Amino acid sequence: MEWKIVLIKVYFTDLSEYKIRPVLIFKRYEKFDYMFLPLTSNLNKKWIKISNKNLSEWKIDLDSIILIPKFGIVDKSLIIKELGKVNIEYLYKIWKIICEDFWCNFMT
Repeated sequence: MEWKIVLIKVYFTDLSEYKIRPVLIFKRYEKFDYMFLPLTSNLNKKWIKISNKNLSEWKIDLDSIILIPKFGIVDKSLIIKELGKVNIEYLYKIWKIICEDFWCNFMT
């Protein structure tokens, strides 16, 4: 499931309703939980652009921006549909930016 773009149910804080949103699953957290980064079609946002040329499988409807500092965790039951899988070359680029933003190598 890692490194796939999926549609998930994102609930409002009062749990009264939800929206369907695309996200990039980047790490399995626990048995049924996955860490994700949200996507936006607002190309004016900072961070990293992703489009169909960066996917090795399937397709997304719109070029998007991966919002790297806004990660979250989702239960597998809230995943609605898989949209695409990030190709290996682009995966390294995304991971490098995640690490730079979260100081993965601050001790090296």
